[in-house]
Amino acid sequence: ASQLSSLSAGSASGRHSACARLRARAHQWPPRAPMAAAGDVLALSPQETSKWCVSLALCGVRGRVLRELQDQILRQHIDGATFDRMLRTNALQDLAIEELNPRLALAIRRSWTTDFAGVRLVGYNGQESYRQPPPPSDNGCGGCSGG
Repeated sequence: ASQLSSLSAGSASGRHSACARLRARAHQWPPRAPMAAAGDVLALSPQETSKWCVSLALCGVRGRVLRELQDQILRQHIDGATFDRMLRTNALQDLAIEELNPRLALAIRRSWTTDFAGVRLVGYNGQESYRQPPPPSDNGCGGCSGG
């Protein structure tokens, strides 16, 4: 049984790598110039984020699911930073796309992670949509003198 599971894991990993290579060749994604590298900052508009989704067809996300995903990204104005946050928090299924199951959501997350590894995504309007608010300067005591 352990041999079977390790074979399955190996073939799944091999399929994912092959998928990433095919997507990279077919669509030249991610949409960054050669000058963008790990550690760079990238802002993707909802249109660019939706266009990136075309590369998912090679990984099994196609047809109605792909069209609905792209439509929701555009309709809800989901930029690259928001999409990234949704993937990292497993919130993609909150888009209520009928045929988007956990397996497809995982395939989307893996593809995104591969394509945007090491890139810091910021909101398309130039502000990080996932930025945490700064800690309160009054140590949370509502303006008391501390103590």
